[in-house]
Amino acid sequence: MDASGGYGDLAQPEYPDPDDLSNRPWLGRPTQPYGALSEDEDLPDANEDESSEDEDQEALTNSQNANEPRPLQGQRPIDRTAFDQSSDSDTDQEFYTLQDDVDRFQTNLSHQNHDRQAAGLSVDDPNWKKGGKRGRRGPLKPPEPPLEIKLLLSRANDAFINKDYDLVEEIATKVIQMDAGTYAAHAMLSGVFIERGEIQLGIIAQLSAAHLRPRNTGLWRKCVDLILENVADSGASFVKDAIYCCSRIIKHDPKDFEARYQRASLLREVGHVGRAAVELEQILKMVPEDTTVLKPLAEIYIDLGEAEKAKEHYRNRIASILENEDPSSGVLTWSDINIYVELFGYQEQFYEGLVELRRLSRWLLGRSEETYWDDFKDDDREWDSQDSPRRVACANFKPGLYPRTVYGDGLPVELRIKLGLYRLKLGREYVSESLRHFSWLDPMHNEAGAKVHDYQDLFRDAGDALMEAGSESEALKFYEPLQSIDGYADVDLYSRLGKCYRAVGLVPEAEQCFQFILENDDKNIDVRVQLARLYEQIGMPEKAFTYISQVLVLRQRDENRTRRGRQAGEARKRAQQRKLAGDPTRLTTASSGARPHYRKSHAMSAEEQAEREIAEDHAIQQHYHELKAIQGDMRAGDVAATNRWISMAGVMIEHFRSAKIFFQFDKYVRFLGYSAAARKRALKPWRYDTNEEVEAMADRLHASLEQEHGMQMAKAPTVPTDYRGIAFDDWLDIFLEYAMCLAKRGERRKSYSIIQAAYDCNVWYHSRDSCFLIHACWASCALYSGDDEAVCNISRWFMREYQFTSDSYRVFAALNRLCATRAAGSWYNSGPSQKFVLRQVKAMDYSLVPEGDRKQRFGEKASYTSKDERGQAYINDEMDVSLLMLYGHMLFYGTSYAYALNYFLRANALDPGNPIIHLTIGLSYMHYGMKRQSDNRQYLIMEGLAFLFSYYETRKKSDSRVEVQEAEFNVARAFHLLGLTHLALPYYERVFQLSDEMKSIDALGSYEDFAQDAAFNVQSIHTLAGNYALARQVTEKYLVI
Repeated sequence: MDASGGYGDLAQPEYPDPDDLSNRPWLGRPTQPYGALSEDEDLPDANEDESSEDEDQEALTNSQNANEPRPLQGQRPIDRTAFDQSSDSDTDQEFYTLQDDVDRFQTNLSHQNHDRQAAGLSVDDPNWKKGGKRGRRGPLKPPEPPLEIKLLLSRANDAFINKDYDLVEEIATKVIQMDAGTYAAHAMLSGVFIERGEIQLGIIAQLSAAHLRPRNTGLWRKCVDLILENVADSGASFVKDAIYCCSRIIKHDPKDFEARYQRASLLREVGHVGRAAVELEQILKMVPEDTTVLKPLAEIYIDLGEAEKAKEHYRNRIASILENEDPSSGVLTWSDINIYVELFGYQEQFYEGLVELRRLSRWLLGRSEETYWDDFKDDDREWDSQDSPRRVACANFKPGLYPRTVYGDGLPVELRIKLGLYRLKLGREYVSESLRHFSWLDPMHNEAGAKVHDYQDLFRDAGDALMEAGSESEALKFYEPLQSIDGYADVDLYSRLGKCYRAVGLVPEAEQCFQFILENDDKNIDVRVQLARLYEQIGMPEKAFTYISQVLVLRQRDENRTRRGRQAGEARKRAQQRKLAGDPTRLTTASSGARPHYRKSHAMSAEEQAEREIAEDHAIQQHYHELKAIQGDMRAGDVAATNRWISMAGVMIEHFRSAKIFFQFDKYVRFLGYSAAARKRALKPWRYDTNEEVEAMADRLHASLEQEHGMQMAKAPTVPTDYRGIAFDDWLDIFLEYAMCLAKRGERRKSYSIIQAAYDCNVWYHSRDSCFLIHACWASCALYSGDDEAVCNISRWFMREYQFTSDSYRVFAALNRLCATRAAGSWYNSGPSQKFVLRQVKAMDYSLVPEGDRKQRFGEKASYTSKDERGQAYINDEMDVSLLMLYGHMLFYGTSYAYALNYFLRANALDPGNPIIHLTIGLSYMHYGMKRQSDNRQYLIMEGLAFLFSYYETRKKSDSRVEVQEAEFNVARAFHLLGLTHLALPYYERVFQLSDEMKSIDALGSYEDFAQDAAFNVQSIHTLAGNYALARQVTEKYLVI
């Protein structure tokens, strides 16, 4: 709190949180302004005067009728000019106040004398307090506030109820300046800040109020709840304040286990795991039968690397349960057994964990006396599904003594799989026993209702364990079903699938898996090593050498990033030493005249090579001239010319794609020329000692191909701008127009492959303009093909490369709107699309929040994908309405109207006069009101109509008849949606009138007309109403062509 009685100028968000609702019930209590005083807000402490809180409440609610007390010594006289009251009766009021004080004193003295007599002491005995009955201990009763403060608090309470928060803040601040110990002023000020959304200030005020009632644990609990429910807005620094509040609760109530548990959770959250463990240990000591504490305590000890302590706690508690409880009591659950057994796995005590799992499961199923099953240490026949053949082979087993449901069928699937995993960890000799347990997952069943949809983690654990044990063929049975499960078909899964396929000899499947990974992760080194091994294994050394070269290049690049700083420092240090000492080698090195030596080519003479190049240039240029000659007819739609053009363009593109110099494995390497030296640098692997196996494979493959591929080097020429005498821009035009022709003919995949090849070409990949043309053509091909998934993926490129540009978000919306297929599960509002756009929103918000608050409000740093002319990341300095509306429409399209309203309202705050935003908000409220889950349908529909008519009034002022007609139609359609057809018909009629007016002005109809849409709706209304004649009349006038 600063000198003025306020709480500082903490940074506030630059825009309101759309999820913060000002009229929400706080912490589950009945709806009431947070700062308003209630009857149960300040419960008196056990050691405080029981009447103190009641008197405070009475002073607040009835202060208008209270008598004014005299000014105490050291206080300033009451300034009655601040209140709108008469001062004619000041003397009378002072007299009555004095009389009340005298009466109160006499009453207290009478009660005191009565207590002395009851204790058997004289009324005049001055030492009666030294023995006998003592008075109530605890803090003194707070002094009664003067009338001026009472009247101020009364006014503040009324202003709070009327939501005049500025007045409440002014009055509360003034009261605090007069008397900083007034609890009600701090409470009201906290309520004001919270209602405004200033959570940090509200927490500070509430903490100040709690310190004025230090023994009232309810106030400290309120502070904790306030911090935790607004941790995103309050910031991580307030978590320590929540820990402090929990400590104050525990100080006054050591048996408040909820506060202790909450303090342990908060301590763990801020990184004090040791203190959190001590807190949970204290709870366990006070309440040893509470098993809910064991799980978080076990997690903490695992983080600390002390799993043995957690296991000891579980062991002691389980021993007590087995001794004193019945299995049917529910004290010990399958979850407890699972956690306890998992602790053995952390310590790699697999056999001990297996024994404990079987013993505890047997007890929980009511068969604790069947201890003879522990003699079977090499198998788990006790948990077979059938008695025969293995269970009946046990001499002590008595079939029928217990139902079969307490044997194999009674063990949960999670614990059964853990049995199999622990068996497999004991050695390969237990593979068959583990497969008995894993078979309960039924991996061969892939239809609806298969267990893979419920136990994905168990399938993955089983597959990983079998693969590590060398049973790749069995692991495939558990890996393959996971390919159809969202969230599990990741790079690691396909890498394991490829390795298993290669191990069992399924080369095409392995290659497909590895290539799929490269398509989604082009920097993956491990998969390139696997592909190199695969191709070397099947006798394809050229491909193996290509991939192993890529591995070495990628690893060299990673190593260079880490070594670059160190090398630069060492170079500066050496230069400084030479400068100081005078190094003579600098002169000799400069004058040595050493030149690099290159090998001469023995494969083809220079004359032969020149003649070959000239012939190829002539053939390609001849094709190009023929293309240009028939290009006009092709674009005009001539079928023969189109077929001829496509044929010749295909030949030229295939020739261009055969030039490997344009298609390097690393797209980030720029095109430098056609020389042999450039090709040699691209193919020759980097040599450094980081992985002996990879180096050995590279040497082996390089040696086998050395004789076949020449090793000559030549001087690299300047970077050319054409190929075969045709400019690269003309080549790009051929690629793109060829792809468009294929898309029009329905060859979607082939057109995509042509565009992808153009994008992969290192000539165009580094050109911003060329990439823009490539993706624009790609989007056109996707629209021709009606491929909404491709449309979404391509339009994301524009948002990524032109981030924080309104047109890029409009392009995304327009392309999805133009796509022909508009199914219910469209890619427009799919999960990946929503996540992508939400990341854009977070990146926009990240740069607008002060740096000091970013760590508190964002879990990760924003991703800026667009760069300016200097190559620097482009960071926005304002919000983009188009982006907010785009994400809101995605949520709206998915019927998440409540969440969509958050972003629509933010957009409305930035552009309050935009009629389209008002229309969208109105429709969101109306659709939300018509959902079954809506709490207040009437309120939501009225809110929607308010925004709808705001849109209507704005459109009515437009000079364009089309916009006016649009407004009339939208309002009519809204009433039609609500079933209020008698209100919709007049607006439909005005749509018809405006249509007739526009036709009289423009007979050609070169405008957008809503008459037909309105006519269809009107004839439907009349038909349902039974007025077929009027419906026919409307149909014949507007719907018949």
